[in-house]
Amino acid sequence: VSRPDLGFFPAVFYNSSKPPFNDKRVRQAIDLTFDKEAMNEVINLGAGGVYPTHFHRNSKWFVDVPTKKRNIAKAKALLTEAGYPNGIDITINTTRVEADQVPISEMLQAMAKPAGFRLTLNILTFPGLLSEWISGKYTMTTCGTAHYGDPDHFFSGYLGKGAPYGFAHGKGYKNKKVWELIEKGAVEPDFNKRKLIYGEVFKIIVDDPPWTIVYHRPWIAGYQNFVKNWDAASAALAISGSGLQYVWLDK
Repeated sequence: VSRPDLGFFPAVFYNSSKPPFNDKRVRQAIDLTFDKEAMNEVINLGAGGVYPTHFHRNSKWFVDVPTKKRNIAKAKALLTEAGYPNGIDITINTTRVEADQVPISEMLQAMAKPAGFRLTLNILTFPGLLSEWISGKYTMTTCGTAHYGDPDHFFSGYLGKGAPYGFAHGKGYKNKKVWELIEKGAVEPDFNKRKLIYGEVFKIIVDDPPWTIVYHRPWIAGYQNFVKNWDAASAALAISGSGLQYVWLDK
């Protein structure tokens, strides 16, 4: 039996192209209200993985970046500094298409309240959630996503300059240093140097969050001892270079 953490993760995305999340301090503040360990414990019975990067722990690209701990005092101070001393009302879009999306939103609603975030849940169908997400009408939204294959697919797709999935952050996440690093990483042929570059990206986006990764969902797979060279994590994600074509039976 294998129980790898995968690159499947629910996240809360912030529309950083309009108030209030165009202010980095507001994004930092709400990020500090998450108790991710508690969410993982309640929703996954503790079976998921809690870390702020989209590479799962079994990935060769995994970078060990510390997870921020819940800090309500600091969150309140940041929200006040950003001009919201009396708190702020925000609607969070969510959907039941994935079983953990509404529970995450409900738990965050309670967790963020002491810091001054008054969240109202807007439960939509998945097509309805996508419509508001792509159009940029949302303020914050939950959604599950995944990392597949080469890191550039995710980084350039979501965070790069002119990213095709830039709608995940309104009109796109704008951080010139991140753009530079993504462009540099995309063309660097040396694996170790690329990994260091992406590690620098993670350090920046943990401090200047375009989203909050809540946890990595657990994945349980069973197979016989004579099944060789089968990577449960990679096979589940259908990553290029893995799968049944590389498996052999020692029997």
